[in-house]
Amino acid sequence: MKKIISVLFAICLCMAASAQQHLKFMGIPLDGTIDNFTLKLKDKGVTYDAAESKSADAGTRIFHGKFMGEKARFVVFYNYKSKIVFSAAVELNYPTVESAHTPFVNLNDQLQQKYSDATCKEYTGPDGDVDGLAMEIFDEAGDNMIGFILQTLKAPSSGYGISIYLTYTDSDNFMKSEKILGEDL
Repeated sequence: MKKIISVLFAICLCMAASAQQHLKFMGIPLDGTIDNFTLKLKDKGVTYDAAESKSADAGTRIFHGKFMGEKARFVVFYNYKSKIVFSAAVELNYPTVESAHTPFVNLNDQLQQKYSDATCKEYTGPDGDVDGLAMEIFDEAGDNMIGFILQTLKAPSSGYGISIYLTYTDSDNFMKSEKILGEDL
């Protein structure tokens, strides 16, 4: 009888875990360990930048590769204690604001097509200026927000030109990361 109860309990846990939806970046769920996420990015032709990652903050890894056919820099954020990924960003560089305008609009149109049920609003930065757009992404039932995507224009990490940043953040894993970090208080 104990075996049957144990098996039923294990099945219930598996079903509950598989029912939870996570936001995806490049088709990869923003979930699991940073090492597994790195392997999945590698399968997509994205390469790890050890030198740049070493100089980055704890809980950050840097990668380079192609995003929608363009040369890009990727930044993946994870909780440095649990090693669980919660966010990924892509940076696309352009020489001028004018040259970034059409790709910015095109990316936004494509995101709105892919996430047609998303709530889209202007994103206001810390200085109070509108810096881009924010999309709240909901689960398949439309009941729960599973994450958000920020699309912004910023000065690039290279210091030259302008960059479009797309930042994908999984709500559940972000909140779990904040809770873990809050345990230090």
